[in-house]
Amino acid sequence: MRHLETGADLRWGAYVAGVVWALRQAGQRVGGMDVVVDGGVPVGAGLPPSAALECATALAADGLCELRLPKKALAEIAQHAENEFVGVPCA
Repeated sequence: MRHLETGADLRWGAYVAGVVWALRQAGQRVGGMDVVVDGGVPVGAGLPPSAALECATALAADGLCELRLPKKALAEIAQHAENEFVGVPCA
């Protein structure tokens, strides 16, 4: 299993890696995944692109790794990833 470090210069990949990191921090067994992300959050939807990417990653990991976490927990994981792994102090 690859070691993920906070503050790594991964650009947009940091948001994806951060979710895996946050899931592991929460005690979930998450290995490697091959995922493709495509989409467009409508302007005015109230969800920043980084949050959309993190939530999509959390949902994908939940399904692929059969974690069966509640959606609220996945949203909290995504926020933790953005705050602590990526370093964006959002609420």
